[in-house]
Amino acid sequence: MSSLFLLTGLFGVFLLGSAIVNARNLASMKKFVNLNASKPMDTKKLRLALEDFLSAFFKGVYERGVGFRSKGIIILVISIIVFFVANGIFLNFNKALVLLAGVIFGAYLARTFYLKSVIKDFESNFPEALVLINGAISSGNNINQALKDAENQLHGVLKQEFSIITRALNVGDDPARIFEASYKRLPFKTYYFFLTALLVSLQSGARLKEVLGRLSMANQRAKAIEKKKNAMTSEARMSSKITAAIPFIFLFLMKFISPENFDFVMHNEEGRYILYYFLGSEFVGVLIILFLMRKI
Repeated sequence: MSSLFLLTGLFGVFLLGSAIVNARNLASMKKFVNLNASKPMDTKKLRLALEDFLSAFFKGVYERGVGFRSKGIIILVISIIVFFVANGIFLNFNKALVLLAGVIFGAYLARTFYLKSVIKDFESNFPEALVLINGAISSGNNINQALKDAENQLHGVLKQEFSIITRALNVGDDPARIFEASYKRLPFKTYYFFLTALLVSLQSGARLKEVLGRLSMANQRAKAIEKKKNAMTSEARMSSKITAAIPFIFLFLMKFISPENFDFVMHNEEGRYILYYFLGSEFVGVLIILFLMRKI
């Protein structure tokens, strides 16, 4: 029972952190579309917010309009199997709890791999998209036609996104709502500025060519800074990961080197305090590292 409370508490902290991140993204989008953030959230909005959170969390496994992702399903199944095998060898926790932990961890891994592929696709194609749209606007085309031309020459997530935007604009949907939904699908800072420039141009007729040109140069500088930052912090990030993994490696080895001590820590009520200290110190240490590196 104490193990159940411990894992439930850790899961609650994980959900709290995810909710804070989602709340920040939602706040920025409310500013983007000039929504009133002071209105209290009713039951329907709370339910929709929960659905959005679950949809985003399991996006690597399943997405509305797309269906199941085979890679995500494979990762989820492997995660569940690994958790059950590890539980049978080491922990002997409640099987329902192990299944829940395996699903959550598998969905998290699937989402992480999916987002990495989306980020890689976006970063490789976005500079080309800016050039194509800027060139189309310089030739006298409107925003809709410029996005359509870019869609025809691009591939990947931006091709799909521009297709959705142009179809919605052609049927007369509100541009602010269209761009809000698009930003939720591709929540990147450079894409946010790009959508803001498009929205301002549509609403006030501002000159888009100069803005996109500056955005393109800023994007190139940001990529150069990002590469330099990754090179300078790679050793520190790797050291922190190795340091965080060492206690788990020793706990794994203790199962075979000293089974009696392992059983004392994992199954004895007094020994559980050592386990709680171990997990708590690991969690606090990771939080401190993330806090120190948050602005790097």
